[in-house]
Amino acid sequence: MVVHMANRWKTNLVKITASVTGATLLVGAGIAQPAEAATFQSGATFYTGADFTGKEIPVDLGNAQCVSLPAAAASAANLSSQNIAVYFNADCQQGAPGTTNDLLFILGGLHTANFPWVGVSYRVTTTK
Repeated sequence: MVVHMANRWKTNLVKITASVTGATLLVGAGIAQPAEAATFQSGATFYTGADFTGKEIPVDLGNAQCVSLPAAAASAANLSSQNIAVYFNADCQQGAPGTTNDLLFILGGLHTANFPWVGVSYRVTTTK
């Protein structure tokens, strides 16, 4: 089962401004606005806290290998054209935490998300 945020919109919208190929793109993201809105940069970033709070962990979008996160991530912002597969187990093993099945989370390009469980590893699934 793949959880994909492409069509999930909630009632509260946050406006995110990102610079994409020299143009400014205004995207309404399907998230509840945190008390203090994060300032998103182009590229992709994991956050240790929900709603884009806590420590920021940048994503190496040029690396298609499995990457173990230095700290568990509760949310992420992906302001790139790449997709990122987020895993809830180490070594990019699919499944809910501690289980093995076909569950993973695909964070699509130009999307943000709060994860159902903390992500501990990831793989960039589309590259330049």
